[in-house]
Amino acid sequence: MFESGLGPSYQQTLGGPDGFVLFQIGAVENVKLRLREDTWLQGTLQVGLYDNYNKYKNRGSSDMPRVRTYLREYVTTSKVTVPNLQATHVGRLGANQYYSVYGGYLESMFAGVGGEWLYRPFASRVAFGIDANLVQQRDFSQGLGFGNAGDQTGYRVATGHATAYWDTGWNHVQANLSVGRYLAKDIGATFDLSRVFDNGVKFGAFFSKTNVSAEKFGEGSFDKGVYLSVPFDAFLTRSSNSSANAMWKPLTRDGGAKLNRSVQLYDLTKTRDERALRFKAAPPRNDDSIPEDRRETWTPPPKGPEPYTRVAPQPAAEQWAADAQGYEQRLTEALYRQHFRNIRVAYDGSRRLTLALSNDSLHPASRAVGRAARTALHLGPLDMREIRIELARGANPAVNYNFADLKRLERYFDGEINADQLADSVAVDYLDPSVREPDPLARLDDLDTKAEQRRLADVLLPEPGTVARVKNDFVGAAHTAVNTDWSRMALFGTGAVLASSLLDKRADQFARDHAANRWLKGVNKIGSNVIPWLAIGGAGLAALDSSDPRRSRTGYAATEAGGTALLAVYGLKTVFGRARPYVEAGNHSFKPFSMAAGYDGFPSGHTIITWAVATPFAEEYEAPWLYGLAAVTNLARVGSRNHWVSDTVAGSVLGYTIGKVFWESSRAPQKGAPRVLIRPSGVDLSWTFD
Repeated sequence: MFESGLGPSYQQTLGGPDGFVLFQIGAVENVKLRLREDTWLQGTLQVGLYDNYNKYKNRGSSDMPRVRTYLREYVTTSKVTVPNLQATHVGRLGANQYYSVYGGYLESMFAGVGGEWLYRPFASRVAFGIDANLVQQRDFSQGLGFGNAGDQTGYRVATGHATAYWDTGWNHVQANLSVGRYLAKDIGATFDLSRVFDNGVKFGAFFSKTNVSAEKFGEGSFDKGVYLSVPFDAFLTRSSNSSANAMWKPLTRDGGAKLNRSVQLYDLTKTRDERALRFKAAPPRNDDSIPEDRRETWTPPPKGPEPYTRVAPQPAAEQWAADAQGYEQRLTEALYRQHFRNIRVAYDGSRRLTLALSNDSLHPASRAVGRAARTALHLGPLDMREIRIELARGANPAVNYNFADLKRLERYFDGEINADQLADSVAVDYLDPSVREPDPLARLDDLDTKAEQRRLADVLLPEPGTVARVKNDFVGAAHTAVNTDWSRMALFGTGAVLASSLLDKRADQFARDHAANRWLKGVNKIGSNVIPWLAIGGAGLAALDSSDPRRSRTGYAATEAGGTALLAVYGLKTVFGRARPYVEAGNHSFKPFSMAAGYDGFPSGHTIITWAVATPFAEEYEAPWLYGLAAVTNLARVGSRNHWVSDTVAGSVLGYTIGKVFWESSRAPQKGAPRVLIRPSGVDLSWTFD
């Protein structure tokens, strides 16, 4: 419930023009009081014993608010400071979503309130988060007041960022991109590239570029720096979650300054990274080791996981039931050593052992399934009758294997029979078409321990599973479109566009007359700048979140429909070349293929994309109100005089059509793919023909 720790403190500024090293040495007391498991109070009391920050003369090289360049005042005004004192509450919104709310003295220079949301699937290399904060500049004394901050007294700002986190999988390189508003009210992006070594040491560099001019930003026109973080756990004799941090910045700037939040969800959820348990100290030198522990080279060649091949005494069903947790733990540990993650073990009354697990290092899928089946065969109950392997890639279910004849499976692994003799006792069900193999038993008995090294090209290209899925989705959508009778839809769409053209001039006159109306301006901003981007972003997140397969499938359909609509609308705009209302040429003015400015009004791009993204969700969840929300974009494009009514109606019809095609194709079964399932009641076999 209560934690405290007293220790030395050291902070420094490297690379500034007033001295290469400015530092402060002191003592710090950190305390934390947990009110509940998910709610706590934390604080830091710091005493400065010696510093040389009186040399810091930089007054800021820009005319931006001085959110960071009062550094000397914050360090030297008081020897006793409270850099941090805040309340924090964290929680979970779903299988992969987290949130936090916090308030108090968030860092040495700012206090306020804020919140954060993070989407981070288990074992995924990609995460996405958003934080929003309302803060005010603190006293130079870092006490509890706000009245003495020089020119910054009373300064308030709303700041926050949307951040994408990407573990590239290549040499432990992490890339982060943050976009948002900074403390000095400038807007821009920060790119951070780092590498985390196996002992937890982190080395990286960053730069920030904002929307202010080079003259206003000051020297260099953008912020940049290099940093190093060394965990104490790597070299202390006891465990510690603290670390030593050093950063080198050529100049302390006010532009591109982010709030230094002490509680960040990406750090709190670090155990969802499959490398979380891999950190360890570097091995001792060969000269300091006994001969048995010496290594041939300091950096050994990469090696894959060793297969589990030991023969262990197997428990009977009664023994397994009496100590199920212990036997499942032994099986889980053996699988974990072979790089399997997210492992779940179940043994039911029909004597079937089910393993649900993921593996991103053993390819193809049959090779990973073979490793898991061999391990289960050696460590499962003696009298089990069936083994079921449910393999996932990351968090996405990929393929299920059912082994119905375990005696035959054991003879296969012992080399007594071949794959053809095993085949009729194995059922394979592919859940992700991208992992399908021509021969699902081809690598089942593979014991190769050679590591599969990732190349830079593999990192830069999208995930192969996602590429294959999108490819199949587009093929399916094309198949659906070709086999659809479009006559009625074409007749309805043409009639709707022609009928709506009768309202073009009246609606445009209304937009002229009420251009200064506060409510109309609000609708225009929401419909043009908020709804389309929220729709696309929400569909993308739904597609990536595999915790709900139905929602993920719909998200893929919506995202693909939106992308198709985006490509289609640019071609149609060029073909028709219709004048926008603000050109003042009338609603009958067309310049096909002219590319003239303002002659790209038909159809409305914002509208076609919004309707294309909304349609799959509206149809899947029977939510017609989503069409009403999409119609706000129609009103906004007409109200801002960017489009005629008929432009937006055409966009709605086309967007609905594209969205409906992708939704219907996403629900259709895969053609020509056999599906075999072994169930307690029998064997199911299905095959769909064109």
